[in-house]
Amino acid sequence: MPLHLVDRVILCEVGPRDGLQNEKRILTTEEKLELIEGAAEAGFSVIEAGSFFSPKAVPQMADTDEVFRRLRPRTGVEYRALAGNLKGVERAAACGCKKLKLNVSASRAHNLANLNRTPAETVAGFAPCSQAARAAGMEISGSISMAFGSPWDREISQSDVKEIVDAYLSVGIREISLSDTSGQANPVQVFRLCSEMARTYPQVTWWLHFHNTRGLGIANILAGMQAGFARYDTAFAGAGGCPFVPGAAGNVSTEDVVHMSLDFLPLKSYANITEGNALQVDWASVVPKHELNYIMGNPPFVGYSLQSKAQKDDILSVYVDEKGKPYKTAGKIDYVSGWYFKAAQLMQGTAVRTAFVSTNSITQGEQVAGVWKPLYERFGIHIDFAHRTFRWDSEASIKAHVHCVIVGFSNEPNPAPKRIYTTERYQEVENINPYLLDAPNVFIDSRTNSICNVPQMVYGNKPTDGGFLFLSPEERDELLKREPGTEKFIRQIYGATEYINNKARYCLWLVGASPSELRKSPFIMERVEQVRQFRLNSTKAATQRSADTPTLFQEIRHPDSEYIIIPRHSSETRRYIPFGFVQPQIVVNDAVQIIPDAKIYHFGIMMSNVHMAWTRAVCGRIKSDYRYSKDVVYNNFPWPTPTDTQKAKIEQTAQAILDARARYPESSLADLYDELTMPPELRKAHQDNDRAVMQAYGFSVRDMTESICVAELMRMYQSLTEGING
Repeated sequence: MPLHLVDRVILCEVGPRDGLQNEKRILTTEEKLELIEGAAEAGFSVIEAGSFFSPKAVPQMADTDEVFRRLRPRTGVEYRALAGNLKGVERAAACGCKKLKLNVSASRAHNLANLNRTPAETVAGFAPCSQAARAAGMEISGSISMAFGSPWDREISQSDVKEIVDAYLSVGIREISLSDTSGQANPVQVFRLCSEMARTYPQVTWWLHFHNTRGLGIANILAGMQAGFARYDTAFAGAGGCPFVPGAAGNVSTEDVVHMSLDFLPLKSYANITEGNALQVDWASVVPKHELNYIMGNPPFVGYSLQSKAQKDDILSVYVDEKGKPYKTAGKIDYVSGWYFKAAQLMQGTAVRTAFVSTNSITQGEQVAGVWKPLYERFGIHIDFAHRTFRWDSEASIKAHVHCVIVGFSNEPNPAPKRIYTTERYQEVENINPYLLDAPNVFIDSRTNSICNVPQMVYGNKPTDGGFLFLSPEERDELLKREPGTEKFIRQIYGATEYINNKARYCLWLVGASPSELRKSPFIMERVEQVRQFRLNSTKAATQRSADTPTLFQEIRHPDSEYIIIPRHSSETRRYIPFGFVQPQIVVNDAVQIIPDAKIYHFGIMMSNVHMAWTRAVCGRIKSDYRYSKDVVYNNFPWPTPTDTQKAKIEQTAQAILDARARYPESSLADLYDELTMPPELRKAHQDNDRAVMQAYGFSVRDMTESICVAELMRMYQSLTEGING
């Protein structure tokens, strides 16, 4: 079949930026200028000359300001650069840069973990950058990195990409690059996505940026050309590769593209390889199950919230009960789970044993019950061995990783010792449960209320504002200089990062503000209008409805008295997640959870090693960091029934923790809970509190290990939930 390609393409030489940013040796400014000038002499009309990111993050690009100051303008040559925030835009304007490109990752998991925003919300926050660039006479474009897949979610759906494109258009950006940063694209995927983008957004000027991770860079460019795309990023000698993405090999070689041949060799098929969708193929038709000994694999890593419609349909068609109806939790499990279900089905009545490398999320948090309960109850499987979470690196020099587990399971009895592996060690155990613990086979279900009589935990306030109700310390100070009357509307706000790291951040808290007060402030009126527009441009009906109240956070849950704050995400390196008390004058967002009616006793139990052990066992994870969930961790936690004396002791030791923290007012909680810098008196206060709480549970202070503690807590959970679940 003949290829129908565009007649002419434009190449942007990205070697001076994307190529050099991954090199260990940092070129001098003179060397960079010689390289850029050489590319211009060679006939390139678009050259990416640098980036305006923090020199600490990308030291290879620290002199981009000087490069642009010294670049000799050429007729017909566009020198562009990358920027990530308003400060970068200001640097670009100051040194004479005329074309900027902003960038957002299409990975929802990546954005939520690092910025607590969706990709579209991140782009909406680019509005000040877009405005500042145009005010300075610069052209501005946008890029969508990992538009074809990411190490964190593997597949990015077309609807995900469209949502980001819509966000770019809403801030006035109409030149957009689709980037395969992680090198996962294939030609069929490229053709389909590009064809859809060209059809849906004819007003956009499109670019494509591919990495050659799997040797498909040239084929992907040809697929883009067949879809009508005519602009491509390439790098001399295929230099570069993103330092922040696992396995992101070099860019497509400029030389290869210039000299590429359009003749192809035919592909060959082999009878011993079956190609198809593994969740749609009947595995028994590939090989009779009685001829099998082992099933092994590394199925795709796609989180449940990041699956395409087709992938969701796959899971719903596989995870079905005896009547053929999808299990109610099937919509909230990772894509890899489908392989576990099909393997468990196939193993019935055989001695086949299965082992998969998987994302660690299927052994953590809410997913455990959804993934494993049907496998245990319907197919009678058991886990034979497991390797707990480990970081899986590629052979490239990278700064990001995938966190995985290995699970071996079967249906027939296995006389071999059960082993749990961690790094280079293993432990022989009596049982391995789905949390990969030596504990009973229990399933911690998500629930809206606690199994014990304790105060309710709720999410913090949800802004959904595109960042327009938030103020940096500098923005706050500038606003108060210009409009001192706005002070009563400014509140300090905590998310997990601000609370743990003692970072100052503020918000416009306009609850109860009268219309006349609001209209006196041009700044507030401008920000409120930006919130309204952001919400109107959302694809979600609830967000669109909240455009009617743009002065307020979308969801407000703010106590009138002191409350306990619980960060939803915290580093795994901390032995204790630093919960604490917060005064009602401080607002919190939904990066934290709160307990409005909690007392010092509740704080003491939650800060104990018992509660921390439970959290480590059943919480979800982002990478390997803790993701605390009220519905899984808190609402299922078995609380003790202390005597009055024991309760008073816990109140005393809990207060001692707060007193020890208060001795270091200049230190953040990150400082105080670093294992290397934790003050001795704070450590002792925690140890005293641990002993008091363990005594309230009736646990042995002297010889109870964490694994034994968790096993006992799971037995308590079983006992407490018999009536509830039964």
